[in-house]
Amino acid sequence: MNRIGSIQLFAEIKRRDDCVTYRGVDTESGQIVLVKVFQPANVPDEAALARFHQEATIYASLDHPNVVKLVKFGIAENHPYLALEFVEGQNLRTLLSQRSPLPNDIALCITLSMLAGLEEIHRHGIIHRDLKPENILIGHDCAVKICDFDLALAIGSRQPATDHWLAGSPGYFSPETILGEALTPRSDLFALGIMLYEMFTGTRPFMAATPSGEINAIVRLPHLAPSKFNNTIPAEIEELIDRLLAKSASGRPESAAAILIQLKEKFPISEAAQKAQTLQRFLDNPGNYKGASLPRPSSTSIIAAARRPNYFWRIAAVIVIAVSAAVLGYQKLSTQMAGKNDDHLTIAGELPKKEKTILSRTDSLLSVLHRITLFDSSSPRPEGLKIEDLKKPASSRSPSAVEEKPALPNPAFRKIFVRNVP
Repeated sequence: MNRIGSIQLFAEIKRRDDCVTYRGVDTESGQIVLVKVFQPANVPDEAALARFHQEATIYASLDHPNVVKLVKFGIAENHPYLALEFVEGQNLRTLLSQRSPLPNDIALCITLSMLAGLEEIHRHGIIHRDLKPENILIGHDCAVKICDFDLALAIGSRQPATDHWLAGSPGYFSPETILGEALTPRSDLFALGIMLYEMFTGTRPFMAATPSGEINAIVRLPHLAPSKFNNTIPAEIEELIDRLLAKSASGRPESAAAILIQLKEKFPISEAAQKAQTLQRFLDNPGNYKGASLPRPSSTSIIAAARRPNYFWRIAAVIVIAVSAAVLGYQKLSTQMAGKNDDHLTIAGELPKKEKTILSRTDSLLSVLHRITLFDSSSPRPEGLKIEDLKKPASSRSPSAVEEKPALPNPAFRKIFVRNVP
């Protein structure tokens, strides 16, 4: 195919079962465009045609500098097509491959732009559902734009059940996506939190050897504090990431708009021109860029809720007291026994039942304390984790305390539809 409507096609970029993506030029305006040409309209695939109409409607409703714009759409020669603005530049994934983690100020610039675009998307009642670095474009003019709405849903809609396929990108699923629950704008905020973690630390928070392992971690396991990988990350950003990655949607920030307001108040890099200048300096020479320092720890939170409770110190304090009491009790009993017969050396196997019990409890408490110290004290305790779990071998602990197979209710786990859309 060389032409569709008024658009001259001159380079195929990507081919999928349902559509082919081209680079082209609109001969009426002379504008370079990205063209998605779908299957012929006379092909009996109502679902594909519905997705085309939905994507066209979504693009047509959005007009924001941080969202890719629709140029035109229609049906020509029985082929539905979308013509979108062509962003000359690269996507966030490519940028992360050049330098990772990103300098804090660059990551913040991109974050502010993504939040602005996401605010607009959510304001129009849309859930993107496939936020990931491949779908964040960074132009040569340093504009940051969100693209690709073919999986988007209207707020309030349930996830479509399509032959047990879980659509999207496993590393950026929200827990409710995996569990087949209703989605909200906060589902997009979870994916945003993963991208922030990746930009500021250089790794995803739930990275695993396989997609199913990463999905299991998203649902069940806590993430390491970002400061474990980047000790210069501002405390406010770290706290924001922690809230964005809450397992329950209700634990995440209220909206992209609220986060954006608070970040702009806290950090000086907020105006579009200033962000563009900062990004341009970085893009000119990513390897040698020396970023501007951002404020370090602050006692003021940009998120209304306080930091998560520190379970480690609470549990450790209780155990230390218990161990101390047990040791003192044992010493007292040993002294009494020694007084009865100084020449007799008592060994554990010869202790009376009461003394054996004290030793056993002391040993158990010390063992538990040792195991707890292996946990990251700044990370949240896994849901359902109990002291008893720490005493058990890994193979016998409760599923919420260890990395077990998901056994999750969503039938989508039979297959995972992995989409890598640039």
